[in-house]
Amino acid sequence: KSAIFTLRVQGNKVFLRSHYYIMKKSFPLCTLLIVLTSCIANHQTGELLNDVESYIQERPDSALNVLRTVSQKSLGTKALKAQYSLLYTTALEKNYIDTTDLSVIIPAAEYYAKHGTPTQKMKAFFYQGCIYHNRGEDERAMQNYLRALEDSAKVADNHYKELVNSAISDLYSKNYHDEQELQYTLDALRYGKMAGD
Repeated sequence: KSAIFTLRVQGNKVFLRSHYYIMKKSFPLCTLLIVLTSCIANHQTGELLNDVESYIQERPDSALNVLRTVSQKSLGTKALKAQYSLLYTTALEKNYIDTTDLSVIIPAAEYYAKHGTPTQKMKAFFYQGCIYHNRGEDERAMQNYLRALEDSAKVADNHYKELVNSAISDLYSKNYHDEQELQYTLDALRYGKMAGD
């Protein structure tokens, strides 16, 4: 174990004093301060992300600008990383930026699959499906859209129900499955009407 020593000269004698005891007693305090600082930073980042979530649908350009200023170091928990991941992917999609980078959505998809609400799961799988679609991987896109559809049954958000059904309809249309395309198109129109879109 390392210790800090102080030299004290008194007359012709030199006294060596160990500060190991003092360090031993102050270590828990330092650890507590680090933990508290981290908690405060996580809380501030969480508040910022919650604020962005409140206007991302109406002002996705502003949301994207704010999200681009968030330091990855400030995302100190898996929950914050998932929230940021979902918001950032949403902002890209709402701004018509068709990313093919799966790493953008993976933190949200992996975390919310186990710990998310039905709404969080629905959105995470929907946007993961969008990225697979952008990559030309239609089978994986459909798998994610269908998972999103399953979770949408437990959600009251008709706008997202419209988006999910519309995405499924588009994939069926691309592959000439006219019957299924019509079914999901009608569902998308119904939910769009309910959402006021």
